[in-house]
Parts: sequence; structure tokens; C-alpha cells
Amino acid sequence: MPVSAFAVLGLLSQAPASGYQLAQLVDGPISNFWPMSKSNVYGELVRLEELGLVEASDVSQVKLPNKRVFHLTAAGEAALDAWLREPTFRKERRKNSLLVKMLFADRLAPEHIVALVEAARDEAESERARLAAIVDALAEFPAAQWGRSTALFGLRHAEATLAWADDMRHQLDQPVSNATPRRHDTSA
Repeated sequence: MPVSAFAVLGLLSQAPASGYQLAQLVDGPISNFWPMSKSNVYGELVRLEELGLVEASDVSQVKLPNKRVFHLTAAGEAALDAWLREPTFRKERRKNSLLVKMLFADRLAPEHIVALVEAARDEAESERARLAAIVDALAEFPAAQWGRSTALFGLRHAEATLAWADDMRHQLDQPVSNATPRRHDTSA
């Protein structure tokens, strides 16, 4: 099963939820490291229900349509626990359009490369500040140590991006080699 299926099982292990509630939950902390669309959540619920790993109950609501609330079955708990115990994980490659641009940066004028690096640095600094606040806030709650560990991972990633941007800035400040760019972008 895909990681997104196990993410849904994990959320349901914390509390039963409707598809809508799960979609809201994946927009929270999980989206920092495992983005999922609303349609992805609903698709996983269908798959998990067909596999007998979750069950749904219809819940009546006043002045609202009925909703289906999902909960883990014993088989779902066993599948989640088995997956969590596996000592291996599938490392997913991150998509990063900045790195695609940097790969072909020899086509740009130096000031445009500097602008790309500075934009990446600004974004990483903003992310670093946001995640540092989460890490600090969660430090007060021992029960949140594993949630804090995911924010700490993101914080360290942002710090690594900052270090990379600083290295690139230093490199860009050095004298240019004799290599001739293929084409300088002269557009503003």
C-alpha cells in the first residue's frame, strides 16, 4: 500500500473521523512532509474499506447531510503496527523547481542567479522561523515528542537550505572562471 494509506490509518488510530475531517487533518502537520489532496484521502478511504482495514458508520446530523465516520478495524490496527515496525522506509524524492533552474543557471546573467538564491534563502528563513516556533512550542508537551521530531526534521532541512544558499552566495561572489555561459538572459 502507498504511504498515504498508512497516513490515513495513522490518523484514524488517533480518533475516528469523517473523510472531510481527515482531509482537514492532512492539511495540518502531515502536509509538511507528506502532502495529500482531498481526493487522495477519499481514494485511500475507499481502498482501506475494501481491504477491511477501516469501517464506516453513518452519523445523522441536524440540518446537515449525514456523514460517514471511519474507524480502524483490528486488521487495520495490525497493518498499521506492522508497517510502523518495519525498519525500512521508502525515501521519496522531493520535487524542487529551484534546483531544476540551478541546473541550467549557466543560461542566466549572474544577477538573476543571485535573485534565485536570495529568494530561496528568504523562503528557507521563513520556513525555519515557522518550524522553530513549532519545535519550541511542542517542547513543553512530552506526549508530543514524536510530532516534535517531524517538525525538528523540517527545521533542520530549512537550516540546510540556508547553509546551501549562503554557500551559493559565497560562490557567486568569487571571480568567475573562464567558462563562458551558453547564453545570458538579458531580460529584466
